[in-house]
Amino acid sequence: MIWGKRKKDANPSVFAVTGAEELRVRRLGWILMAGWSLILMFILAWNWSQVTTFTREQAAMTLRMTLEKELVVRRWATEHGGVYVPITAQTPPNPYLENVTEQNIVTPSGRQLTLLNPAYMMRQIHEMALEEQGIYSRLTSLNPINPINMAEPWEAEVLQKIEATGLDEFSAIVEMNGEPVIRFMRPFYTEEGCLTCHGGHGHQVGDMRGGISAAASMQPFLEGMHAKQHSMAVGYTLIWLIGLVGIGWATRLMVVSTRKVETANRAKSEFLTNMSHEIRTPMNVIIGMSDLLYKTELKPEQRDYAGMVRDSAESLLTIINDILDFSKVEAGHLELEHTPFNLISLVEKTVSLLTLRAHAKDLELLFYIKEDVPQILLGDPNRLKQILINLLGNAIKFTETGEVVLIVEKVEETGFDAGEPAAALLRFSVKDTGCGIPEDKQALLFQSFSQLDNSSTRKFEGTGLGLPISKKLVELMGGSISVTSKVGEGSNFSFTIPLSIPVSGNIWQTNGEAVPPYTHLENLKVLVVDDNKANRIIVENMLTRWGIIAKTASSGREGLEMLKNAARQDNPFDLVILDQHMPEVDGFETAEQIRNEKELHSPLIIMLSSVDMERSITYCRKKGLAGYMIKPLKQSELLAKIFEVAYNSNQQSLSETSSPLTTTAQKSCCAVDILLVEDKPMNRKLATVLLEEKGWNVTPAYNGRHALEILDSRTFDLVLMDIQMPGMDGLEVTGLIRAGEKETGVHMPIIAMTAHAMQGDREKFLEAGLDGYVAKPINREELYQTVEQAVCMTDQVATSIAPSKAEDPASEPVQSINAEDNVLEAGLMLKRLHGDMDLLAELMQLMLEDGAKDLHQLRQLLDVHESKNTALIVHGLKGELGKMGLTRAFTTAKELEGALLEGRFADATLLLEDLEKEFKLLGDFFARPDWKERL
Repeated sequence: MIWGKRKKDANPSVFAVTGAEELRVRRLGWILMAGWSLILMFILAWNWSQVTTFTREQAAMTLRMTLEKELVVRRWATEHGGVYVPITAQTPPNPYLENVTEQNIVTPSGRQLTLLNPAYMMRQIHEMALEEQGIYSRLTSLNPINPINMAEPWEAEVLQKIEATGLDEFSAIVEMNGEPVIRFMRPFYTEEGCLTCHGGHGHQVGDMRGGISAAASMQPFLEGMHAKQHSMAVGYTLIWLIGLVGIGWATRLMVVSTRKVETANRAKSEFLTNMSHEIRTPMNVIIGMSDLLYKTELKPEQRDYAGMVRDSAESLLTIINDILDFSKVEAGHLELEHTPFNLISLVEKTVSLLTLRAHAKDLELLFYIKEDVPQILLGDPNRLKQILINLLGNAIKFTETGEVVLIVEKVEETGFDAGEPAAALLRFSVKDTGCGIPEDKQALLFQSFSQLDNSSTRKFEGTGLGLPISKKLVELMGGSISVTSKVGEGSNFSFTIPLSIPVSGNIWQTNGEAVPPYTHLENLKVLVVDDNKANRIIVENMLTRWGIIAKTASSGREGLEMLKNAARQDNPFDLVILDQHMPEVDGFETAEQIRNEKELHSPLIIMLSSVDMERSITYCRKKGLAGYMIKPLKQSELLAKIFEVAYNSNQQSLSETSSPLTTTAQKSCCAVDILLVEDKPMNRKLATVLLEEKGWNVTPAYNGRHALEILDSRTFDLVLMDIQMPGMDGLEVTGLIRAGEKETGVHMPIIAMTAHAMQGDREKFLEAGLDGYVAKPINREELYQTVEQAVCMTDQVATSIAPSKAEDPASEPVQSINAEDNVLEAGLMLKRLHGDMDLLAELMQLMLEDGAKDLHQLRQLLDVHESKNTALIVHGLKGELGKMGLTRAFTTAKELEGALLEGRFADATLLLEDLEKEFKLLGDFFARPDWKERL
């Protein structure tokens, strides 16, 4: 028994161990078992509910398919005005059709026929369906012509609901005769053919006359569901038991090994080896067998179950690996690296990883590296990063309001004068304004698996391993760690470690490359306006180290007053660094007041933002501010931004060299720098290939916001802009760019790349600020001509518009792959690609991958009858199909878009199935080894 009373050993001296160590190992085993059990229970519960949902959907689908067939038969009969059948006992003349001319006729052979209307015909079909398939169905109405069709209570309630909401169908599981039954209702409407028989009853085309009601026993479906759930429960139980046995066996070995660890270092090493092997073995079996099962022929739901088991096992293995890493630190088997690294770059990247987490809690996350700290050091950057992430993550976790600040400072430096290797003792301090830690519990912080609050209702979750691992790593680096804290005021975790300094350690560096300081920013006058005192101090120290004259203000009002005083003394500020998120008067209002005060000489403004970043970006662009930056500020980025905005403002205090920026007219047509804005991977690939063939430089942007971010940091000779993009379309992006150009006076050509190339689009695009467009599908020569006209004309911005082309790809001559498939008309596409079949295959693969995602999303949206977003997705997909010469699929997508816009969801479902078939045919074609020969 693993967890029972330990047997006495014949050699107790060998297995002597402290109770705390053994208890820790046993606790670890319980954690793994509990975690494994919870994961399996969660997956089983979720899959159980999925099977139940799927069973109901399957039952509803069965009735839906039955009624679909019956509706087709009814529609056929309706379109022909009914069907003549011999008069028999089963089909006597219908008294409700006496007003119909030629209700009864006699054939030349003397046979008597009567007109059988669709409703009566459907009643007989329903009787056959009940007899042969056990499916009860009938026509029903709230106001029937024939009383036999009067709606039952359930049917009447559903018909009223359908009439009120416009639903296409309704299903529910109800109790009938003591057993569960699936009931289904589809409405039917008066069509033109219906008036042949019922024109005299006051019906009009489009009237809802009632519905077709169907019902079937749920018993067969429930039996299948129970069988699946039983198999699933058995399978999960086996997996759970295997996991428990593996974890229990591994834990037993850990207990035995832990006892040996206390007596010999060799036993420690053997313990780690055995533990690693024994834990990984059962986990790898679970993962491997799940993977093999996943690759076999399975039903879709079974494949989902196998994939979930595999993913969960891999997640559990990751947890186990982390715990093994902790054991490795405990055993002293962890070796540290001794490599050169850039301290500023490491700190900036580490803080960036936690920025979103801090901003989500509306916290200020700041860092400050003092000026005398060497940049280039020798040590283990990965382990230092791990320590900082643990401390900063804990500070954010336990801080609800205020700030978290990381400060790096040099305590002492040795070795330069004594001929010894240079080294610096650095202190890293993480200060927060969190809840604080009681003094009597601070000693528990660095103990393994310890937490300040061990109750079941504790607010903060965690394993308690972060701080102990950090302490071990700091000690391995030859340093020490400590904490000071006061309840209600916050905490300060600090550690000191010695790090070696290479010869080049004091050289200013950016991204690992040595560059001289920006001495030409000296005497630039900057005002920092921020309500956060720590951030004011940090930014002020950054600025002054670069020779900048910096002043600070704690509020917008104070900052405005300082600006006015400086202007009156004829010593105005050149730049204002303005925090957006301030109480009373925020950054937006302060910026407005600065710009409205004429006596301030319009200083440049950089906006700082840690929340509501999208609003800040939009505001800065609309108002023509010099720029914006995201907190926490990185030294290199702040320096680059100040240099950029000041340098481009042509201020006399800066370098006397001319601006490196050149106008578009000065660019050579053989060295064009193009920003390509396109959200579809296939389109980006195609356009990039075409443009790079001319030797032009292409920078891709994945959407409108991404394009604005790129344009904020650099300029281009030309922008190729897709018009229809999610979130922010091309016209909106163009408007923001043109608004910014009103302040700078520099015009950048923007060419639309769009399928909207119909009559009237040219005027709309020019009005929006675009200089021209190329129509999709893209023509190589038209693209080149348009780009060259826009870039190489020196006396005016190009406004040449490419000839309009119809959106329908069938407007140009095409050539089919082959007559038997007719999947792809490849002639036009190959012509555009200069016969490059490999590029055609690559583009098709991208289109298929993108299309598969679109089709999956369309299927989900269609299930809930969502038309607007579905139509938008189809519109984009239609354009892709047109560009690739897929005429048949294009036509289907076009019909699908029309059906969605008109709310014909039943037709849309059928068209989507046709579109899925087209994609499958296309995928099968390009999977053939001889596809090139078949073109």
